[in-house]
Parts: sequence; C-alpha cells; structure tokens
Amino acid sequence: MSAAEQPDALPGHLREIAEHYGLPLTDPVLQVMGAHWRRIQEAETTLRELTLEMQSALDARIEVLGESSDNLVAVAGQLAQVQTAIDQKPAGFAKRLEEDLRTPIAGAVAQVRALEQSLGAVTRTTRMAQQRQALAAFVVGVVFGGCLAIWLWPA
Repeated sequence: MSAAEQPDALPGHLREIAEHYGLPLTDPVLQVMGAHWRRIQEAETTLRELTLEMQSALDARIEVLGESSDNLVAVAGQLAQVQTAIDQKPAGFAKRLEEDLRTPIAGAVAQVRALEQSLGAVTRTTRMAQQRQALAAFVVGVVFGGCLAIWLWPA
C-alpha cells in the first residue's frame, strides 16, 4: 500500500463519512477523493502564498506611486514658482535692455544724422554734376550735329 492509499492519509471528514456509512478506508473512490482533496489543499496553499507575494509587490509599488505623487506635487509647486519668475522677467529684461542699449542707439542715431548731412552735400554736388554733364552732352550733340549737317550738305 502506497502512502496515498493509507487510511491515515485521508482527510478527517472523509474518514468520518466512511465510518458513518460503513465504507472501508481502502475504498478506491475514497482514495481518489482524498488525493483530490490534498491537491486542492496544496493549490489553496499555493494560491495563499502567491496572493501574499502579489500583495507585497503591490504594496511596494503603491508606496513608490505614493512617493511619486508627492514628488509630482512638489514639482508642480516649483513649476508655479518658476512660472511666476518667468512672468516677472520680461518687465525687468525690457528695462535692462533699454538701459544697456540707450547709449549705443543714441550714438548710432547721431552717426546716421551726420552721415545724412554729409551725404546731402554729396547728393547736391552729384546732381549738379549730372546736370552739367547732360548740358555738355547736349551742347556736344548740337555742335556735332551742326558739323555733320554742314559736311553732308550738298554744296
């Protein structure tokens, strides 16, 4: 008789049922039921162990998620502070930019005005030179045309 077929290996409630109905403890049906019962018990034990492992793993992950949410709340507060600082920067930046660039811009404007004045005289001189050149070209054209007319005129 193997260990699984021994009457002592049967669960207590199966032994009570067998004794109540007067069944022999070595009955194959009782032995199969006992083996099945042991497998179910082993499966339940395994399920309990796995449940505990899974609960432990989930607890650890929940703790990490809690820490992450705390970090997110802290980051959100810091981002609000950064946004406030950024919102205040344009006004300060514009002031500083104006202060830093006021002198160079004034100098550049003065140089442009001086250049404009000097170019005004050059422009007037150039205009006069162009007018003289046009007048000279006209006179040369009239004289040349007159000479050609005299030379080509039939005598």
